[in-house]
Amino acid sequence: MRKLYQDLIENKNDSEWSKMVGFKMNPKARKAVYFETDTKSAEMIKYVSNAFLAIKISYINEVARLCETLGANVMDVAKGMGLDSRIGEKFLQVSSGWSGSCFSKDTSELLETSRKYGADLTLVKAAIASNLNMHESCITKLRSRLKTLNGKNIGILGLTFKPDTDDARHTQSSYIISKLIAMGANIAAHDPKGMAMFRKLNAHLPIRYCQKAEDVAERADAIVLMTHWNEYAALDWKVVHQKMRAPYLLDTRNFLVGHRLSESGFIYEGVGI
Repeated sequence: MRKLYQDLIENKNDSEWSKMVGFKMNPKARKAVYFETDTKSAEMIKYVSNAFLAIKISYINEVARLCETLGANVMDVAKGMGLDSRIGEKFLQVSSGWSGSCFSKDTSELLETSRKYGADLTLVKAAIASNLNMHESCITKLRSRLKTLNGKNIGILGLTFKPDTDDARHTQSSYIISKLIAMGANIAAHDPKGMAMFRKLNAHLPIRYCQKAEDVAERADAIVLMTHWNEYAALDWKVVHQKMRAPYLLDTRNFLVGHRLSESGFIYEGVGI
């Protein structure tokens, strides 16, 4: 069998391999690094890598809250940090907190394992707590602006943990929406791909799901952009403004900074800017 694979590799060019494996091969791409390790170490690599990224995201989100207090701009701070080759620019984008099935599961399981064996990972523990604080910080922003959430209409743009996926498991939107509803808010939500899964996972939540993104603005007292889908950048924000009862927009991704929505009459608020 080994000889068969060796012959295939030696006798086929990139285009032939591309037809066999079902995706386009890129001969200019960085070559994969191969190394062998034991089973336990391989499993640890997966868990600690996701936990490290979660820590990095939690860190920049905490920096964003400090920037708001000091009057700095977290987008510039993150850009400057990313220029340092030891740090890099990836996973320094501010958000309402990390989420999704992998980060939530892996950080929790890794922390529980470390506790079980008496080697508590305090940084992972802090990242989980910090992430929850970031969710709560977004709710606090809404309460501060609207004074009360009881009876308020709030539109949510984005239900998945990132763009270009239908994965709505363990998202920041599910946590924040649940809290807002518990405080008496009425929620209208849209997502280009994730509404079906989100509805199934959160069937107990009284949410009005909108087929068109701009419909979440109907008599809304606030809109919260949770996921930075390109579709939302392309919205006709003048129409959105006209539909709203009060033109407050909380952009948890700082995704619409370049749209100058304040000049269009919006009360625009980002995170850490």
